[in-house]
Amino acid sequence: MKYREFRPSVKYEGFIKAFWSLEGGAAYSHYSLADACPELLFHYKGIFDEVFANNRTDKTFSSGVHGQTTAPRRFTIDKPFGIFGVSFYPHALPFLFGMPSNELTDEMPDLRSLLGANAAALEEKIFIA
Repeated sequence: MKYREFRPSVKYEGFIKAFWSLEGGAAYSHYSLADACPELLFHYKGIFDEVFANNRTDKTFSSGVHGQTTAPRRFTIDKPFGIFGVSFYPHALPFLFGMPSNELTDEMPDLRSLLGANAAALEEKIFIA
């Protein structure tokens, strides 16, 4: 597994905590903790399943926002994967999406739900890069 983290430029450091990427060549389970920092995620290789308390699973998005959380969550994938993420400070979401941060608490909307037609262009640029 390969994890890399990159600091934002000075221009964006007030909103972006870090850029990061995670790649793995095999099955993987991720346990996220409660976190006040939302993330913009792009799954450029493979899509994770979220595992719920009753062991029911549901596919996550190919790109979207993992809002701030109040409880741990579990995600799994059974094949190679690649994710690019942007970790934001809690106050950044209103500036980016024009909505209060609490509207995304414990939510994981896909990028198209938030950006409409502009989501496809952004997703394509990230996946090409």
